[in-house]
Amino acid sequence: MFRFLVFIFCLTLFVGFPFGGSSAFALTLNQAREEALQKYWGVKIAHEQAMAAESERKSRFANFFPKLSFNGNVTRYNDETDFLLPKGAIPNNFTTFPLIDTLIQFSNRDVYQFGPSLQQPVFVGGRLYFGFQQSQAWEEQAGWNEKQVVNDLLYAVEQAYLDVLQAQGEKTVAEKDLEFYKKLHSDIEKQYKAGRTTLDEVLKVQTEEGKAEEKLLSATSGLQISEGQFNLLLVRSVDAPVSIEPVSDLTPVALDLATALSAAQSYRPDLQKDVAVYNAAVYSTRIVESSYYPQVNAGAKWYRQDISPSTIDRDRWQLFLTADWTFWEWGSTKQRVAEAEAQERQAEYQVNQLSDQVQLDVHQAWVKLEESEKQIQVAARTVEHATEALRVVALGFQAGVKTSTNLIEAEALLSQAELTDLRARFAAQLARATLRHSIGIMDEESLGKVGGSN
Repeated sequence: MFRFLVFIFCLTLFVGFPFGGSSAFALTLNQAREEALQKYWGVKIAHEQAMAAESERKSRFANFFPKLSFNGNVTRYNDETDFLLPKGAIPNNFTTFPLIDTLIQFSNRDVYQFGPSLQQPVFVGGRLYFGFQQSQAWEEQAGWNEKQVVNDLLYAVEQAYLDVLQAQGEKTVAEKDLEFYKKLHSDIEKQYKAGRTTLDEVLKVQTEEGKAEEKLLSATSGLQISEGQFNLLLVRSVDAPVSIEPVSDLTPVALDLATALSAAQSYRPDLQKDVAVYNAAVYSTRIVESSYYPQVNAGAKWYRQDISPSTIDRDRWQLFLTADWTFWEWGSTKQRVAEAEAQERQAEYQVNQLSDQVQLDVHQAWVKLEESEKQIQVAARTVEHATEALRVVALGFQAGVKTSTNLIEAEALLSQAELTDLRARFAAQLARATLRHSIGIMDEESLGKVGGSN
């Protein structure tokens, strides 16, 4: 007997306590977020883009320093070279030179030159400096893009999580309805056989039972679709089983509307990304403008050279300063500067446009949250009234003063009220997530710090 009790206890631990409402292996919302962040492909792609932007910045920074290179060349001749010097080819006041045609042979040999060189930009019109600043703006853009991908993923995971919970709740309501109509069908059949009701009443109940079965099938497929979307975000198999914990009740929002509007201007990743794009466009204009100025470079070179016809190798070194200034090119640079300035203004307008949109997003999310929280109270009262109405009609049906039609109508009203209440509660949860997403902070603890909450 003791072994049997131990076995039952271990089995309970393995499958989860039946009265706890969730499995021991059920995911919490935070666990789902963490798993998605670790596995989701979009986050990995955005991270690699940020790494590439960091490497680009480091590469641009290296352009400030001297470049050391090594070069050399070798010339190899295939054979000796003959040169015929004709008689009298060289004028002379006293005699003719040469006196006869003379064949001269050159003994060609391999010639080589090799050595290191060092080059340092001295003045390039700010092109290197602004290029480095531009790469920093690109790195900021990639960083904010990664944050946006993370924020969007966290919002999508929370939405999918709530969708699964809502679908589970709707399936539970559909199962309860079907159970109600099965019991009613059984009762009405007994009444019909006893001659206390008509066939028409039986057929009505059978019809409603069929409708309840259809609703349950629809709710079941809806749950499977929601679970598939949830699994996709967590990079799982689409048909993998889903077990999740219910979410906690709503807590008061930790900041007011004015603070939310202000915080969104600083924390919205897409807005900050557009600001970085604008900064990069400003530096791009400066880079193009650098073509107005001369390009000055300095350098040094040491090399070893075989100098013909001598057979002695010589070491040489040289210092050099070069300048290149294109001062007329038919307005090409001017047009490129105008193009860059137009792109700069376009980026600025995009920042202003998105800033206005961010304000609208936060305001709409705030209004929607207030509405949804009020709807919860209304829906809860409606459920209470519909429950009481069904109880009264059921008593009347048992007493024979109410018909099955009255009972069906009361059950339908209660079922609809329960669905409305269920959807209102999850709509409020989603509205909170939408507000956090519109501000740019998906973590509620961080959002509380912004609002000054302890």
